[in-house]
Amino acid sequence: MADLPSYYSDFGGRVKLNAALAVAQLGAGGFYLLMQVVQAENLSRFVFPLVQNCIAFLVLAPLAYFLEKDRRPDLRFSTICRLFILGSIGVVINQVTYVTCLTYMPVSIIPAIENLTPAFTFILAVFCWLEEVNLRRLDGQSKVAGVVISLSGAVLMSLYQGPTIIKNGALRSFLQPRHRELFTITGIGPNGHFDMLPPGNEILQLGAISLIGSVSLSVYLILQVPILTRYPAPLSVAAFACLFGALELAVLAAIFERDPSKWAFTSGPQVFTVIYAGFIATGLVAGTQAWGTYRGGPLIVAIYQPLKAVAISLLGLVFLKNALHLGSLIGAVLVVFGISLVVWGREEQRRLAVLATTVESGSERYWGID
Repeated sequence: MADLPSYYSDFGGRVKLNAALAVAQLGAGGFYLLMQVVQAENLSRFVFPLVQNCIAFLVLAPLAYFLEKDRRPDLRFSTICRLFILGSIGVVINQVTYVTCLTYMPVSIIPAIENLTPAFTFILAVFCWLEEVNLRRLDGQSKVAGVVISLSGAVLMSLYQGPTIIKNGALRSFLQPRHRELFTITGIGPNGHFDMLPPGNEILQLGAISLIGSVSLSVYLILQVPILTRYPAPLSVAAFACLFGALELAVLAAIFERDPSKWAFTSGPQVFTVIYAGFIATGLVAGTQAWGTYRGGPLIVAIYQPLKAVAISLLGLVFLKNALHLGSLIGAVLVVFGISLVVWGREEQRRLAVLATTVESGSERYWGID
């Protein structure tokens, strides 16, 4: 079991950590909506993340250089190899599967599968002794319940609408024709439930691809722990992951994307989307996740992943004039409640650990043990 980060001993630091992780998911939700508005079928699954990560590296590299130059250790060959693997998993696999699913998969299924990340991360963290779960104590029960409840809320928001609460326009009028078809044929039907899916083999294959992306994000967060232990510079780790991921994507794009039209962004919305993806969805999110893992561990980062579904609903309501449905409202409440349970469980675990240390120290002083 890894010790709880010392950062949690500072209340202001804990607030800053949780607020930063929440803001990062808000930015990720904006990217998801932008990908629905632009013509996603014309975006290359290799070229788009390549440009995205090049921009992210240009954002993260200067910040890492100036903010971490006093505490960044020498870069060893073993660390470079670990960073290369990190980029392969967290950038290439995760982002290529994400763009692929956004291009071919019903948009309402993707968040449901993507939000399995906290569950996978929780299992891996416990298995790797990075997270303590004592089901006989309230803090352990709280963390398990929080993961399950937040996951349930995110799935509810993705697959169920229910009665309309706020009528503020329609999302469909802002989407490309292909995406309007997805919402009317393969998405949420008028009864508020999921109606039809693409052909069985296709949906199974795309579901497996999306599942691989979710697992890869969990593995990416877990692998950051040993790297940050030896190389305690989270912004530098995120920058190197983007760099190595971009190099690998450049090779893949050169091999598989022979059509010149796939290398061009032909519209203003596509250009804006890839810039937003580089600055916010990758630069801000990857940097915040690495910093959050360094300060709070992989679980506290992953548990905020379902908050992206809440951000998508809120941003769609404000900017795309989408309606707010009962399913989204109930799901949002469950997501926030689940995150609160996990955060409380971590705080209670820290309190009990501090109390046990204090009692042990007092006993040693009483018996004169040095």
